[in-house]
Amino acid sequence: MNAAVLPEIPTLQTGSEADDADYVGGMEPDVRALVQAATGCEIILPNDWVPFPYSARRLFRLLAERREAFIRDGVVLELKAGRLEPMTAGSLRSRLDGYGRRVVAVKTLHHGGFALLPKRCSRDNAEALLLTLEASKFLPPIAMVSKTPVLVERDGALVTLGAGYHPDGGGILVQGDAQPPIVEIDEATRELLALLDDFKFATPPDKSRAMAALIGPAIRSGGLLPGHALMTCVEADSSQAGKGYFLRVQQAIYAEAPIPLGRRNGGVGSLDEDVGAQLLRAALFVTFDNVRGRIDSQHLEAILTADDQVSVRVPYQPSVLVSIRRTVFSITSNGIEATLDLANRLMIFRLLKHRPAAGFKKFPEGGLLEHVRAKQAYYLGCVHAVIREWHEAGAPRLETEHTFREWVGALDWIVQGIFDLPPLLDGHQEAVERAGSPALGWLRAVALAVVKTHRLGELLSASAIAELCAEEPIELPGCRSELTEEERRQYVGKLLGKCYADAYDNEILIDTVHVTRHEHPDPLRTGRVIRRYQFWVGDTRPVAPGWEEDANE
Repeated sequence: MNAAVLPEIPTLQTGSEADDADYVGGMEPDVRALVQAATGCEIILPNDWVPFPYSARRLFRLLAERREAFIRDGVVLELKAGRLEPMTAGSLRSRLDGYGRRVVAVKTLHHGGFALLPKRCSRDNAEALLLTLEASKFLPPIAMVSKTPVLVERDGALVTLGAGYHPDGGGILVQGDAQPPIVEIDEATRELLALLDDFKFATPPDKSRAMAALIGPAIRSGGLLPGHALMTCVEADSSQAGKGYFLRVQQAIYAEAPIPLGRRNGGVGSLDEDVGAQLLRAALFVTFDNVRGRIDSQHLEAILTADDQVSVRVPYQPSVLVSIRRTVFSITSNGIEATLDLANRLMIFRLLKHRPAAGFKKFPEGGLLEHVRAKQAYYLGCVHAVIREWHEAGAPRLETEHTFREWVGALDWIVQGIFDLPPLLDGHQEAVERAGSPALGWLRAVALAVVKTHRLGELLSASAIAELCAEEPIELPGCRSELTEEERRQYVGKLLGKCYADAYDNEILIDTVHVTRHEHPDPLRTGRVIRRYQFWVGDTRPVAPGWEEDANE
């Protein structure tokens, strides 16, 4: 290989003589003199003459100086196409092959003496080098890789970390060099609110939670709040409502385009393993896209409430502990179903599908997403302006009953105090309870089907709702077998009973749809009650046909 095309290797900073003596003290005197006389550009492989710790020290100091490798909770990571990946023996050998004749080993000469001669690293040596203590000692630690500058706090003041490696918060590698401009707070709030104009929110507080989702990643990445962060959940009433598009816009502000994870069952290659791989890579965003069915992952619940580190398992690696303090979790679904524990860890906001004639406004760059990508640094400057305003006010937090009080309290103050939006958690508990209840999740699907089939205002029996579920089709939660028509009607009746078990005044609000249960004595059977269900929207309940007296209750 022509030496002119070899990658440049900086001269190794060997450190103090005492430090060097710890590694070379046991070598043969002639070998010690030979390796100490090396210029520092050579990577000296281990063998009978050179111990592994000395070779690892030279190797990992060079990789550290070139910012080609990092350490995360004992795992050696390398940069590949802008992402961190676990360094394998094969990838280490491949990297060393690129250094050509500068990878050497001590060899004995026929006439006596020693020399440093080119040698290819063996797989066994590569595996052993990756497991040495020197990897953790000399490689820089890494907690997060960011494509954009990051706001952190130093000595009580906010500082912007630009391109390069920074030791703050366990190690932050900033890969982007586009500096966000300084934006006045009035302009910043106006421009960020405009990003939400084309999304149709179920209620005004849903818009508050969407704004919190735009601001939250900058707070999270900079480690500006202690405690846990809620997982953003974008829920839509139907497909093509813009839930995935919103997350792409959010992530574009931070110059990120993460590969969304799909829901899979447990075992090798499971969703838990996919999450572990993303956490190990120090990714800012971990996103689950278009999740269908019930999510029941104790591992994910544990991650969202971990004090700092969680155990993750990734392919070909033992379980390791990694920090999740700078990770942002998000999920999209047309009807989120989760355990109540997981539902309590979600920040849910709901999107409604536009009418067919409506669409996103156009910009010179194209659509909203292309516009944000083109002006990424500017919009990040808007986010930073909001965070600076909050920080200069003393980083206040409103009182909240939520267990994630630091996260909720701070974002609630921001959306109300800076954006003049409704309180963050208004109406949120109902969404959480519905997400954690299979029966209420089913009722939401029924409500959407009633709207779709133009049956608002009608009085529907359990039999009519059962028929609607069969026609759409809508799965009956907990039903594991084929049912007769009568069994299906009875099962629907039981589901409705669960929905109204804790309902006040026989009325449930599901997103924007009210569901009123009407009850009247059965004139043909003493002691029995006839129940009908009316779905409606708006502020005034319509008169039920044939049940006019309900209108005056």
